[in-house]
Amino acid sequence: MLKELSEYESATLIQREKGTRELTERTLAVIGYMVTMISISAVIVGVVVGIVFPIVNNIRIAKVWKFKKQTDDLGDRLHSMDKTIRVQAYYAAGIALFSSEQYGKAKRLLSAATDEIPSNSDYYYTRGRCYLELNDNLKALNDGARCIELGKNEANGYILSAISCARLGKKYISRLVKIVKTALSNIESPEWSLFVSDKEVKRLFNFPALKDLKKKLGVD
Repeated sequence: MLKELSEYESATLIQREKGTRELTERTLAVIGYMVTMISISAVIVGVVVGIVFPIVNNIRIAKVWKFKKQTDDLGDRLHSMDKTIRVQAYYAAGIALFSSEQYGKAKRLLSAATDEIPSNSDYYYTRGRCYLELNDNLKALNDGARCIELGKNEANGYILSAISCARLGKKYISRLVKIVKTALSNIESPEWSLFVSDKEVKRLFNFPALKDLKKKLGVD
């Protein structure tokens, strides 16, 4: 025969069953919540992958296409311009890019200007300045030499050439001295004042090879 449970034991058993049932219900509720959240996450991911990503990608493609079209249109307009106006546009854009420290882009536009009108010393001087900023000192020196060919009485070619020689090192010191002496012979005030007032040119007179000229010319 089954042993009859006391009142206390019956109450304890009922309480345990109730606790177990509540725990099971809570566990099932948590599992249900997790399943729901996973389902919602899956739906969100599906929406992002299926709808948002394509939209964002299409917007990006549209922007790239629009920019390319604007660039192509600008190129077409430049090529359809009168040659002089077109080159002036190259030069103006090159100056603007140089001022914003975009030396590579500036150099390309200034090269386009020199290709179309190779007789303008300003184009070579400004491109040479780009080369200096890009540490391509030999090309800067070549542009300086071209400036001097086109305007031997102007300071810019000598400034560019002198700075380039100094940056190229000891092998170019003799050429630096020759450039300064040639500048002294060929350019007059106010071009000479422009030459010696350039900050980097001023520092060149501290070179031992130029100290005698520094005293003679009274360069500060």
